[in-house]
Amino acid sequence: MPSLSESAAPSSASGLPSPSESGFHHGHATRGLRHPEWRARRRAHVARRVAHHDLLVTDLMCFLLRTGFRLAEVAARSSGEIKYLTRANLTAVVKGVPYVDPSPEVLRSMSAGDYFLVTPPRSKTDEWGEIHCPFPCTLMYSDDPLNPARRLRDAELRAPCRGEA
Repeated sequence: MPSLSESAAPSSASGLPSPSESGFHHGHATRGLRHPEWRARRRAHVARRVAHHDLLVTDLMCFLLRTGFRLAEVAARSSGEIKYLTRANLTAVVKGVPYVDPSPEVLRSMSAGDYFLVTPPRSKTDEWGEIHCPFPCTLMYSDDPLNPARRLRDAELRAPCRGEA
């Protein structure tokens, strides 16, 4: 009779027991993956994640193309220093009234003639705010699906960032 150490020793080069020795094979692990209902749910989940990612990238691209900000001005730094846009850099002007923290109702009421003011953060090209920082970017609102002001408004309605956030 083999000792305990001999019977526990793997017989394959990979160090794992072969499928015939363990009684387990790949089909056991993948049987659940072949179930049609599981595959449909998985595809729907992946499609939602991809659609959300595409939406965020499109929002960012529309914003950057209109404002001319560098990517470093919208992304956090590993140093922890805040030299990027935050919610505090954004002011909505709706019906001539500026809102630093607009409510969802105010955002939904935006129409042609309303706009967002985006105050630039400190940047590599204007470290001390002597050239560009006094001048905010104006994003005029329109119903065009690629309008950056509309996309900012829709992003705020999808995932609100209110108050001190």
